[in-house]
Amino acid sequence: MTKRVLSLLLAGACSYAGAAEDACRAQIPASLASVLESKFAGSRLPLVSDNLEYNINYNKSHGGTGCLGVAEGDFDGNGTKDVVVGLTPKTGGAPVVVVALAVDGGWKLHPIKSWVDHRSRLYVGAVPPGRVKRTPAADGPLESGERKSMTCGNDGVVVGATESTAIVYCFLRGKWFYVWASD
Repeated sequence: MTKRVLSLLLAGACSYAGAAEDACRAQIPASLASVLESKFAGSRLPLVSDNLEYNINYNKSHGGTGCLGVAEGDFDGNGTKDVVVGLTPKTGGAPVVVVALAVDGGWKLHPIKSWVDHRSRLYVGAVPPGRVKRTPAADGPLESGERKSMTCGNDGVVVGATESTAIVYCFLRGKWFYVWASD
């Protein structure tokens, strides 16, 4: 009986250690992980394995960690590290993208639209400050919050589907605006 309990404890510890070593989980501060798990109970934190193996390997071969679901930047220009996270739905459905701005020792959460239907193709990232222009492929009318072009004074958030779209979000005057940068 003691051997069996010890085996179960070791198996549990090994599976927990495997999750803790995941490159996506390693990028999410514990205080943020706790808030995300509480506020978005229908989703879970991302794992490297949420994306397609081809895209994970491509990311790693270009200097990444293989994690396409978490990125860091100073998105609000206050000099602190903020985090964008692509949450994975627990029971199917579209992924949820949340920008977590570090404020006063806590986090202010901003869910943003991703237009990506399947978590396996979702990626999030940070882009340096600069000008972003709308792709000519996005020829329809502008939607609420959408711009033809904009200049991000801080890091921007990029969200998209691998090998397809790139939508760049900027936090300007306390609001999120976006540009379809590629389609």
